[in-house]
Amino acid sequence: MRNRSLFWILLMIFIIATILIGGCRLLEGTNNAVPQSPSKVSPEVPEQFQEMVITREDIPSEVLQWFDSFGTEQIALVYQHPYQTYLNISSGNDREILMVDAKLEDYEKIFVFDFVGSEQAGALSNRLYLNINSDLISNYRLMTSADEELVVEQQVVFAVLEQPRAGDVINSPVEIQGRIAAFEGSFVVRIIDNQENIIAEEYFQTDGAPAWGQFTELVTFDMPVTEPGRIEVGEYSAKDGEYLMRAQKEVNFDQNQ
Repeated sequence: MRNRSLFWILLMIFIIATILIGGCRLLEGTNNAVPQSPSKVSPEVPEQFQEMVITREDIPSEVLQWFDSFGTEQIALVYQHPYQTYLNISSGNDREILMVDAKLEDYEKIFVFDFVGSEQAGALSNRLYLNINSDLISNYRLMTSADEELVVEQQVVFAVLEQPRAGDVINSPVEIQGRIAAFEGSFVVRIIDNQENIIAEEYFQTDGAPAWGQFTELVTFDMPVTEPGRIEVGEYSAKDGEYLMRAQKEVNFDQNQ
C-alpha cells in the first residue's frame, strides 16, 4: 500500500514538472516569435552642430527683431556681435533644414545644408537658429550640397561700450571699457555734452579689424555746466576721413565735483 502511494506521488510530481517545463518553453518560444519593435530614434543634430543649434528663447530681443523683419522668405541672416554671432536659416516654405557640413575658418565660415521633407532623418526645422563663438568679423556663406548659394544678409555690430553703463554719473577722469573692430585697431573716444560740444576726444589703439579688440582706457575731460551728455566710441574712415560713430551711452556729469 505504501509503495503504491509512493508511486502515485512520484507520478504526480513528474506530471507537474513536465507541465511547468513545457509552459516555460512555450513562453520562450512566444517571445522569440514576436520581435520587439525598435524604439523610434529622434533625429539627432550632427555632432559638429550640437553646440551651435539654439532656440528663439536663447536669442536677444534686438536680434530676433532684426531676424523677424525679413518675414518668412528663403534667406540666411547673420548677426555678428562682439559677444556672439547668431545665424538664422529659413527655407521659406514647409521644407526642413538638414545640416550637412561646416567649414569654420577665421575669415570665412561656410555652412552646407539641404532643404528636405520632414520625414528625412536628421531634418531639424524650416527655420533654424545657430550661434557661433568668434572673435572675428567673418564672411559667411551658406550653400546646399549641390553648390547652390543662399542669399545672405549680414548685420555687424562694430563696437560695444561696457563701462560706463547707461545713466551712470561720471567724473574726470572716466574709465572707458568695451570692444571695437576698427581699421588697424585705431579708434576714438568722444565725450559730448547736451549742447553737442565735444569736450574730450582721445585716440587709442587695440587689436585691428576684423578682430574685436578689448580696451580699457582713462579719458580726462573738463566738466560741463550741464548734467546730461554721452560717451561715444568710433573711428575715422581710412577712405575719406569721415567720423564713424560705432557705439554710444547716455551718461550724467557729476555737478558736485
